Amino acid sequence: MGLHFDQSGWLLTGLVVDVKGMTLHNMRLGFPTGDVLLRTVVSTLTRTLPDAAIVRLHGDAFAALFLPTLSG
Repeated sequence: MGLHFDQSGWLLTGLVVDVKGMTLHNMRLGFPTGDVLLRTVVSTLTRTLPDAAIVRLHGDAFAALFLPTLSG
């Protein structure tokens, strides 16, 4: 995952988002609200980075991957 610079400019190849303290959020807010929080993280990633593949790494961490395409 990283942000790289080359002759064509900045290239973002991936981004990891890990919701810190998710266990504490669930204890304080409850699991249904914690699930809403996680869904909001994913929907925000999807809207913000529409060309990325959003994958779940583990219970409260997600990655946005910018995969190569046949067009370039």
